[in-house]
Amino acid sequence: MECVKAFQRESAARSETDCEEEALQFQVLGRRQVAVDFSGGYLSSDGGAVLLRQVDQSIGLSRQLAGCFIDPRDARFVEHEVGELVAQGPNALALGYEDLNDHADLRRHPLLAVAAGKVEALGLERNEADRGRALAAPATLQRMETAVDHAAVVITNWRRSRPGCANSCCGRVCARFERR
Repeated sequence: MECVKAFQRESAARSETDCEEEALQFQVLGRRQVAVDFSGGYLSSDGGAVLLRQVDQSIGLSRQLAGCFIDPRDARFVEHEVGELVAQGPNALALGYEDLNDHADLRRHPLLAVAAGKVEALGLERNEADRGRALAAPATLQRMETAVDHAAVVITNWRRSRPGCANSCCGRVCARFERR
């Protein structure tokens, strides 16, 4: 009996955790502070999304990819900037959401919205039909993916990698291509 009581005391001592009460601070998003704490609130197993955003901000991957797109949309009707669309897909993929149709549910995911750069991560300021859905729908992401002019991306990257390109033969081809 004494052995059982000793085991119970040791188990009770081990089950108590020493939690940090301090929040982890990340780069700001618009006017909002981005912090992670363990007080409850919105719970998610995708906390790595905030770290992905931090890394993306540091290396500028989404910003560089967004620069490869020409956005022909009427700015009056744009709810998702190209940079946000470009960040949404790879971040979801890195979190294990492989299919574009996963984004039907992920539209409501505030951590993915923060990772994609959405200032209003809960989608509360959107129109009534989309309220609560901060991120783009699968159809919007599909249109963006199929709208890429792959030849333009290749030529743009070629020109960026060769500073003297504008005076060469490839520079004249690039300029002609860009005028079309």
